[in-house]
Amino acid sequence: MAKRNVVSGRISPSTWHFLATSAVKLGA
Repeated sequence: MAKRNVVSGRISPSTWHFLATSAVKLGA
């Protein structure tokens, strides 16, 4: 989903939240 939004050139707040959550899970 995230990559699809980036390809469309539209990054929604939900995507940013998803990326942030993923970073936390990775320990970033």
